[in-house]
Amino acid sequence: MSIDAPLTRLVGILLAAGKGSRFDASGARNKLLASVNGQAVAAQSAANLRAVVDRLIVVCRPDSHGLAKTLADIDATLVECADAHLGMGHSLAEGVRQALQRYSPQAVLVALADMPFIRADSLRRISELSFAPDTIAAPRFAGQRGHPVLFGTTHFAALLASRGDTGASQLLKLPSVQWLDVNDAGVLRDIDRPEDLGSS
Repeated sequence: MSIDAPLTRLVGILLAAGKGSRFDASGARNKLLASVNGQAVAAQSAANLRAVVDRLIVVCRPDSHGLAKTLADIDATLVECADAHLGMGHSLAEGVRQALQRYSPQAVLVALADMPFIRADSLRRISELSFAPDTIAAPRFAGQRGHPVLFGTTHFAALLASRGDTGASQLLKLPSVQWLDVNDAGVLRDIDRPEDLGSS
């Protein structure tokens, strides 16, 4: 943790480094740049998250010029993860590392860039939780865990060690996880295929 970094209550980490092969196996179309409700998927997800956090970090693949242009009007820090191709865990670790170096957060709120349908009130409720260092909190809809997920400082070391595609899945099996029940299917709904772009 940087000694000079200003203390920040909550940093959002938006993971935007996936390949999206199920959306377009050829790689010609980036699902994060596809339009949903008149806005790019990633831009909508980033704007939603930025509204409830003190700072926002967006983790992308190297040379994500289209994504950078799409997010140019959003108050966010775009960082590249050289190991993004190895799995989401690497992107998560890079996002947390950048958050610690830049902002010294008391907690991080981790979200996925292909989930633009999460309602503002769901994001607000989880961002306003009175969290302790050992907090892990996630929304739940119809008994299913959703996104984003809030992590207190106790769990930063484990997040920094994330690798491959497992991400934070082991942490979410802990009995201390706090569940926030919401009436919002958007916490489960991601964009995998073009037909998923239907309006909210």
